[in-house]
Amino acid sequence: MTAKPTYEELEQRVKELEQTEFARKRDLDELRESEPRTLKKLDDRLPNGDPDATTLNLTDIIDIQAIQSMMDDFFNLTNIGIAIIDLHGKILVATGWQDICTQFHRKHPESCKSCLESDLELSNGIEPGTFRVYRCQNNMWDMATPITVGDKHVGNLYLGQFLFEAETPDLEVFRSQAQKYGFNEGEYLAALERVPRWSHETVDIVITFYTKLAQMISELSYSNIKIAQTLKERDKLLNSLRESEAFLKILINSIPIPIFYKDRDGKYLWFNKAFESFFGETKERLIGKSVFDIHPPELAEIYHAQDAELFNSGGLQRYDSQMKNVQGELRDIIFNKAVYTNNQGVVTGLIGAITDITDRKIAEQEHEKLSAQLLQAQKMESIGRLAGGVAHDFNNKLGVILGFVQMILTDMEPENPIYEDLEEVQNAAKGAGDLTRQLLAFARKQTIAPRELDVNETLEGMFKMLGRLIGEDIDLAYHPHTNLWSVKMDPVQIDQILANLAVNARDAIGGVGKITIETKNAVLDDAYCAEHMGSVPGEFVMLTVSDNGCGMDKTTVDQIFEPFFSTKEVGKGTGLGLSTVYGIVKQNNGFISVYSEPNEGTTFKIYMPRYQGGPSLKTLTGSEEVPKGDGETILLVEDDAGILRMARMMLERLGYAVLTANSPHEAMEIAGEHSGRIHLLMTDVVMPQMNGKDLAEQVMKIRPETKTLFMSGYTANAIAHQGILDEGVNFIEKPFMSDSLARKVREVLDGVRS
Repeated sequence: MTAKPTYEELEQRVKELEQTEFARKRDLDELRESEPRTLKKLDDRLPNGDPDATTLNLTDIIDIQAIQSMMDDFFNLTNIGIAIIDLHGKILVATGWQDICTQFHRKHPESCKSCLESDLELSNGIEPGTFRVYRCQNNMWDMATPITVGDKHVGNLYLGQFLFEAETPDLEVFRSQAQKYGFNEGEYLAALERVPRWSHETVDIVITFYTKLAQMISELSYSNIKIAQTLKERDKLLNSLRESEAFLKILINSIPIPIFYKDRDGKYLWFNKAFESFFGETKERLIGKSVFDIHPPELAEIYHAQDAELFNSGGLQRYDSQMKNVQGELRDIIFNKAVYTNNQGVVTGLIGAITDITDRKIAEQEHEKLSAQLLQAQKMESIGRLAGGVAHDFNNKLGVILGFVQMILTDMEPENPIYEDLEEVQNAAKGAGDLTRQLLAFARKQTIAPRELDVNETLEGMFKMLGRLIGEDIDLAYHPHTNLWSVKMDPVQIDQILANLAVNARDAIGGVGKITIETKNAVLDDAYCAEHMGSVPGEFVMLTVSDNGCGMDKTTVDQIFEPFFSTKEVGKGTGLGLSTVYGIVKQNNGFISVYSEPNEGTTFKIYMPRYQGGPSLKTLTGSEEVPKGDGETILLVEDDAGILRMARMMLERLGYAVLTANSPHEAMEIAGEHSGRIHLLMTDVVMPQMNGKDLAEQVMKIRPETKTLFMSGYTANAIAHQGILDEGVNFIEKPFMSDSLARKVREVLDGVRS
């Protein structure tokens, strides 16, 4: 029988291994460094060479220091915690534990019972190589997988407290727990907020990783026992390390974010599959290369300087940057890097991870947009409350003033020197009363007498008055819709709306021009309302007032409904006209939208709910089958990204192949380069660079067979008057529903004139 080597001989063999090709990789260095310490412990605990290791505990067969260090590094890179606990409940390795556990649940005797119950539930009866996920009585998720040595269960590996991204914590439950156990509610809920939220996909990846890690610990621990017992030769230990390296590579390759290693010279030593997928490069091409070999010089200098700074300062590094992916798209990313050292503590390289945050930033921008819209709605509501309160109180004061002035004038002879002065006071008070009525209209607090109305009939009775308001230089066009639905509102309010919009249009024109008034039935669906803040699904009567005046920019449009906001000269207008319109529309549960661009005129669209108590009229959504496409190709041109996306989705669902362009120049490139036939050009009318009419003419030169459908937020009559489009062209008014789009596209493609 071979003599048992001394510990010094064994240590010498391990040191020989440290001179192999694995010396540069820190994680394997740490595992290799742990072998002498572990072997000495095993040597001390197994003087008789216990073949089954039945007397050993988990603390005897793993190097806690090495695993703790390795998992600390992993936590710093991924923010994923871990705990290794033996069967006696002793915590051997812990990193990334949540405050909600360490400072609350495990400190209170009663809540700690739930933690211990969770530990038992997670650990009892789990087969090696499997895991168990459990939600404890404290409403936290955890995961455990066993660590075994041979057939002996010696401990468990826990993931630590987390919540699933898709679930919303019931704050009332946690407030109840805080009260029950005497926790500080604010600190407790703050700790809850810090608990990581992971998607099921992330949890699956982490669980797979930790299950493999537990198996690796089990295998390495068992291997250490066998080494101590049998003193196997160098080849067996070398093979074990090779298996560990392969496992770590599989592990890193399974992580869905790009991860890479570099040496002190900045040359790539290794990277995972996610890195290859992101950049479209292979290990054969990039290993041994530096950033100067694969990035433009200006970017390479930045990355190299960041690496140099990390090597000088040590520790961790995090910063935002941008990189092009394999598709050539410029992506917003975050670099997370950390140095790694050899067994002498000398920094030998760095490990880094790249997180693509482009989609997150887009989502944040969309959230900011929605927040701004919500803030505007809340601001208008707050201003309305304030205006209503001020107007109500001010109206009371004016009543007192007018009453007393009237009484004084009644008792006074007209020859009295102050009689005319009091009449001026009376007239001023009456004017102030008109202002308060406008404020009350904006605040939706004016007294009204709603009744069922035919909007067409109400409007027709106003045209003489409108003619006097706008003057002879402005052409007034009226296009009523037949079979218009009824609404229920005060007819005086219709007069107020139309008068204010007409005066606003007159002032925007400032000379010779045209105002177009139209009515229409409109059905709005959920898809439309999702894209248009403030709108609601349902059936509406739409009143449209368009002009060919000076138009407005977006900043002005965002403010036009605020009381006292005006773009007119001082002394011309009160700034309450459009505020009054806004208040009346909101008071009647409707909404209003505005389409305007500088020098292109303005269109106001008022949506008032259909009165269901009125006579049953034919609706827009009959049982008529919606016509589908037959694979025809449509070139869709729209400079608004949201409308472009929505229209593309509608057309694709209707069975058309869609080519999209967000500018006329891009549309021209597509029209020139597309190899197949383009059956229809569907284009916005008012766009930067080139209007829709000019674009259609250019496309017709190279594709005379292509038909054209124009679209705009302005009405067809208003567009035609501006000279951009000719009368009778194929036109669809925005916003449009999917069924109306389907019918219009089919009409144009089939050559049917509606």
